[in-house]
Amino acid sequence: MEDYAEKLGLMSRIGWHGDVFHFNRFMQFPEERVGRIWGNGKDKSVKKAVNQTAIGQKEVRVSPLAVANMMATIARGGQKKQVRAVSEVQYKNGTTLFAFPQQTLEGEGLSSYTAEQLQKLLQSVVQYGTGERFKALPYTVAGKSGTAETGRKGLVNKWFAAYFPVEQPKYALVVVDLDGKESEAKTNDIVETIIHKLYELDTKK
Repeated sequence: MEDYAEKLGLMSRIGWHGDVFHFNRFMQFPEERVGRIWGNGKDKSVKKAVNQTAIGQKEVRVSPLAVANMMATIARGGQKKQVRAVSEVQYKNGTTLFAFPQQTLEGEGLSSYTAEQLQKLLQSVVQYGTGERFKALPYTVAGKSGTAETGRKGLVNKWFAAYFPVEQPKYALVVVDLDGKESEAKTNDIVETIIHKLYELDTKK
């Protein structure tokens, strides 16, 4: 699990970082927290703890940014990259002051075969599984829902992570509704709204 979490970019700083003029290790996301799989190394030999960790429970901690980047990594065929909030800074006249180049994340990525299998599984979630309501959207979506227990009675973190359009991926998206009742979660409604709005913007262009 640790190996694949690393290959998916869940265990390292994924926000763009590098040297910018005289700033060493400049970070676009200075408050970013690195994810983790285990809180206690002893859990690796406890069957129940391993089972809970495998489905994202126990001490697993990942950010929405990391999950969105994981979806982008899968959509790209396994190549993991740093996330940029800004591609360049411009002068008032439109010329470039500084450009932030695309940068790959360190470490081994997914094999193309593994990425392809994950793509098929994510597509099947929307075709036949918990994401079936998204079949009618104007973009073909691949994604996965998730419900994380919070330890507080009746409250969960409700997730949906996706990339689209499947035929030629352009967007990765994550929506998470924190500390709410599962029956009242608005996650899926928000996903639908965002995808419709993006489609409208793209067709106008």
